Amino acid sequence: MSTTHKIFVYGTLKSGQPNHFWLQNPENGYQKLLPGKFQTVEKFPMILDTPWNIPFLLDIDPKTKPKTDPKTSANTDSNTADFRHNIERSVSISKSFSSIKGEIYEVDDLMLGELDILERYPEFYGRKFIFCEQEGETELVEAQVYLLENVDFRKVRGRKLIDSFDDEFVGYVRPEDRPENYREVCLAVVEKLKN
Repeated sequence: MSTTHKIFVYGTLKSGQPNHFWLQNPENGYQKLLPGKFQTVEKFPMILDTPWNIPFLLDIDPKTKPKTDPKTSANTDSNTADFRHNIERSVSISKSFSSIKGEIYEVDDLMLGELDILERYPEFYGRKFIFCEQEGETELVEAQVYLLENVDFRKVRGRKLIDSFDDEFVGYVRPEDRPENYREVCLAVVEKLKN
């Protein structure tokens, strides 16, 4: 058997989300969901961007990162309620970096390669090791995560940040419902976020 890798997913690859089929397709390789609820130990900013509300986990360029975490006060504007559901599928909005909620999958080399294709790694997303904590457990789990690297913090300052993603509640538009040039638009958005 090939090497296995742990991958933390936070957006469209999670169970019940639009790209989860990618993980479920046995032709893409082996995958196994680790039981439990996970969140990142490190706090990250995650935004929705593009006209199609694509979630982006951001790895802030250290040269532009604030010396202290952004204020932790929650955003209480009227739009916040639109993103709330129930305890299992909540999406909260704040102005601070957050521990990101998600799932961890154990995947083989083939599946990792297929995920790299989906996430357009390394041209679009980067991939790095992070630590995650599981609800009710003390031992940390190391996993890899796809994220946008070297993002200029000044370009996302003041934006609404989310700590979890659910396509149903954020107005996500699936690729098949986007215009043909959506990839170029996404690349332009990503380039604007970076240094």
